[in-house]
Amino acid sequence: MIKTKCVAFKRGGKIGMMDRWFYRDKLLETVGQFKYLGFMFGSSGRFTKGIQNLVDLGRRAMFNLYSLLHQYQEFSPSTQLHLFNTLISPILNYSCEIWGYCEAVKMEQMHLGFLKSILGVRKSTPSAFVYHELKVFPLTNQRLIRVIKYWFKILKLQENNPVKIIYNKLLTQATEHISCTNWVTLLRGMLCKYGFGYVWVNQYVENENMFLHTFSQRLSDIFLQKCKEEIRSTSDHKFYKHLDNDNSVRYIFEIKEKVIRFAITKIRLGSHNFMCERGRWQRPKIDFPSRLCINCNSIEDEYHIICECRRYNYFRGKYLPKYLIEKPNMYKFIQFVNNSTGTESRRFGIFCRKLLIEYEKNVS
Repeated sequence: MIKTKCVAFKRGGKIGMMDRWFYRDKLLETVGQFKYLGFMFGSSGRFTKGIQNLVDLGRRAMFNLYSLLHQYQEFSPSTQLHLFNTLISPILNYSCEIWGYCEAVKMEQMHLGFLKSILGVRKSTPSAFVYHELKVFPLTNQRLIRVIKYWFKILKLQENNPVKIIYNKLLTQATEHISCTNWVTLLRGMLCKYGFGYVWVNQYVENENMFLHTFSQRLSDIFLQKCKEEIRSTSDHKFYKHLDNDNSVRYIFEIKEKVIRFAITKIRLGSHNFMCERGRWQRPKIDFPSRLCINCNSIEDEYHIICECRRYNYFRGKYLPKYLIEKPNMYKFIQFVNNSTGTESRRFGIFCRKLLIEYEKNVS
């Protein structure tokens, strides 16, 4: 009897005076939440507490992962992403076949924070920049695909299977009551939203693997379009907006030294202290035309610091190619950042690191 608990599922989830149950004249404990098969169910009937519990478990696992990465700092970004997908994602996406439609903002924040740590950029760096730089998609995509897989399994069950019986009841409820919201109506809405309403009408697909591939590609394409639109909508003064971000991210996987990678990423994504960024944080805010270099009296942006500022002539002559130094212009600079690979990219990373260190000395 000690392990026996009661949960009253109702709107609001508050335990009332009448929520009392007895077994053999013994009062059973009434609780507001209960973990069953690894998932926490709350008395409100929502998945909020269950998702929060998974977030807490994910944070513990993330602490262990960060400790591992701190111990072995030579892990490449691809290895770090693999470790996250292997160790953390299964925890965060546990039983998402049922609750996968819910917005799990804290999970996405945890994932995004890990991606920013891989790139070595600030927390304030725009999310679209981070996703697009690493060519990574949010956890929501994984959850929706698992919901579809689970639906396919349900469709193949026998009619007397308890899960299939519940599914048929939810289907009947969704058909008879237009305004109701349940697992089936959310599934139907998701398929229609992404252009697969015919699959819902047929309740069948001939080739499941082909459909899952198509559905996954549709989710990826829509998210990439959303990221590109967010990037295009940023200020024209954002350097990342002008880069060819589809082909210029090879340095992340080519350069093994983390500090050199970080230096390039900070320049590309604007995660630095140049006046073009620092002027936005100061109060009162400094207008962009007034964010000037104290030595050159020119606008202190990425182009000026890397190609023009005379404070860094020594580093510039040592690490950058001559065609970029001689008669520099924005077009040549962008083409260089977009197309540099191999040794040239690594030398640019060393230059960026030394430049950032020297700049911080001057600022402080």
